[in-house]
Amino acid sequence: MLDTHNAVEWPVWLVALTFGLASAASFPIGAAWGACTTSVAADHKLGIVEESRWSAGTLAFGAGCLLFAVTVEIYGTAVAKMERDGYVGGIPSISTVIVTAMFGAWAYVVANRWIVSVASEGFETSSAAGADEETHLVPPGMATSLTYEGVQEQASRRTMSDSAMAARRKSFLVGYASWFGVLVSGIPEGILLGQLVTVGQSSYVLVISLFISNYPTALASASMMKQGGKGTMEIIGMWVLVFLLTGLCAALPPICVPAAAEHAPLYMKAVGDVLEGLAGGSMMASILSLMLPEAYIILGDLAGLLATAGFLVAVALKVFSGLLNEYTIRAYTVPRAA
Repeated sequence: MLDTHNAVEWPVWLVALTFGLASAASFPIGAAWGACTTSVAADHKLGIVEESRWSAGTLAFGAGCLLFAVTVEIYGTAVAKMERDGYVGGIPSISTVIVTAMFGAWAYVVANRWIVSVASEGFETSSAAGADEETHLVPPGMATSLTYEGVQEQASRRTMSDSAMAARRKSFLVGYASWFGVLVSGIPEGILLGQLVTVGQSSYVLVISLFISNYPTALASASMMKQGGKGTMEIIGMWVLVFLLTGLCAALPPICVPAAAEHAPLYMKAVGDVLEGLAGGSMMASILSLMLPEAYIILGDLAGLLATAGFLVAVALKVFSGLLNEYTIRAYTVPRAA
């Protein structure tokens, strides 16, 4: 953990804003890369499938990194604190986290179902116009003059078009749901980061883990939405909104309650427990109900391998950050020889 009050001279709200923006900076970066490098193969299903495999791979890797941030940096820290200070005194705190985590997971599932239904209706409406245009490509007067081979060729093209449209619809809905899931979990996540900075318990590792996990998530989501026909600038704008919202939410706790860790009021600790539960529950639901299942559908058991790699990369980052912090402290505390 980092004591931000002694490490920097910036206002605490500015430190929290920086932490929030830093953790979410990979959102627009990943979205821009995914949207700009993805080609839209409207009539060629194979091209969509190949793009989807790459998106699913980054999605699985990001899920592994995010899983580490939830299990170790959020819940693992709470359990370790109970082991250090005693389980009896920590029961109210951990109970609050568990209850609010279940509520956060439930809220995410409900909200995700709603946004998928809304996005599906919008996609079908826009696709219907394209289908009507294709129907009238052949003038009605020429329909009787088509040969059997011509009718077969037209039916084959329509089948390929329908298959490609189904693949595009699937990619669009998964990408949109991923974005909405991050938007929903980003609000409590940003407030949680700000609360940790306020009480002097912010962690560089948590910020970096979130940054790493956010990049492939945004990249995969943007790539899938682009395959579904959404515009590049519109996609980037959606992820810039998440980036700014996360930073603003992180700046709120220090502004509302500018308290040091040892003087933090009891209700601030209760609010922190609630935010930990909401953020962790919504992120866990997003990983288990959307990110990993969708990656598995496309990649099979390779998705588990990539998710494991993402988790272990976050573990290695945690160890490396600890070593770097330890050597830095020694360099400033060990007296130099005259």
